[in-house]
Parts: sequence; structure tokens; C-alpha cells
Amino acid sequence: MGKKLKITESQLKRLIVLKESWGSYDTISGWEDELETAVKKLQKVTPEMYNNLSSEDNQRVTEALRPYEDNVYDYIMHWMESGDVSADDVAQLAYDNEEEFGTEPQFVIFAIDDFCDVFGISDSDVEDENEDSDFENDEEMPTPPSEEETQNNQVYESIRANFKRFL
Repeated sequence: MGKKLKITESQLKRLIVLKESWGSYDTISGWEDELETAVKKLQKVTPEMYNNLSSEDNQRVTEALRPYEDNVYDYIMHWMESGDVSADDVAQLAYDNEEEFGTEPQFVIFAIDDFCDVFGISDSDVEDENEDSDFENDEEMPTPPSEEETQNNQVYESIRANFKRFL
């Protein structure tokens, strides 16, 4: 007979919340930024880059992915060759591996990071792109109101407040 577990009500509620969150594969709870970064890094690796690896670097890829489940290597290779990978794909694989093999979901992110490290693609490469795109967005922001507009708004608010007093 199996061993009975005693859990508190708060632990049960937490388990229910965790189980419900499994229905959505768009994120790995607590690892959203790392997941996004891993996907962007993997998208930078092209089949040409992989095909041009020396035998020594090819061995480094094999060694880097050895600690992970075999299917992780297969998926990473498929995503790299097709150029089609999304956060949903990675999260789905992570949850499937957790269910099938008992591995932590973030290990898929670690595997992608290790794979990309062989190609010299780091987090800073992706962060640099994010900073550039943030700069472009800053340029498109509307200009703040002029001093005259600000004074007009203050006068308007003052008149409005006084008008309400008389109603």
C-alpha cells in the first residue's frame, strides 16, 4: 500500500494553482525572461553555422547537451534547422519532460543556453538587441506638453473645480 501524505490546506491550494497553470504552456513559471532570451539566442543559430562547425566544436555541442534528455537535443536541432521556435514550443517540451522524466522545466532553457554558448551567442548579444529596440521606441514617444499647454490645463482644472462648487 502507498504511503499517505499529510499536507496542509495552503499546500493543497498551492498544488491546485500549479496544476491549473500547467494548462498554459506560454511560460515556465518564474523563468519568463530566461525563456524569452533562450528562444532569441536559438533563433540566432543557423544551419550554416552548425554545418560549419569544426569536429572539435561539434564534439563540444554533444558534450554540452549530454546531461539533458535525448529528446532535448533532437528538438533543439529541429528548431535550429527549421528556424521556427517559440516560447510555447520550449515550454511545452519542458513540461512534457517534467512529466515523462521528472526533470525540472528550466533544464530545457539551460540546454538551449549551453548549445548557444558553443556558437559564442550569449545573453548579452540578445540584451544588446533589446536595448536598441527600446531606443527606437523612445524616439517614437509623443513629446511632453509645452509650458503654455500645461498652464492652460491648470487654468481649465481651476475653473472646473470652482464651477463644481456652485452646483
